[in-house]
Amino acid sequence: MAATSGTGDTATSGSGGRLGEHAQGENHNEAVGLLEKANEGLAKHLRTLLDLKTKAGYGHTPATSNEIKRADRAAEALVEAARRASG
Repeated sequence: MAATSGTGDTATSGSGGRLGEHAQGENHNEAVGLLEKANEGLAKHLRTLLDLKTKAGYGHTPATSNEIKRADRAAEALVEAARRASG
């Protein structure tokens, strides 16, 4: 999950970033909001992963197979976007 939240930084900061800034601090909602300014679709993917991270880390119900599939697709989309932005 940490690797995929870094893709949000790739999409919003640096030479390939659209906004020239990145979220500071521990609040993941800030990162999602910033990414939303650059690309709403990628922000949705990041939110999908962060929601599952919260459930897995703090909930008592295991992730369903559908949630895992959605998270996998979201992670793939974010990683692909980071690859395109950096290269």
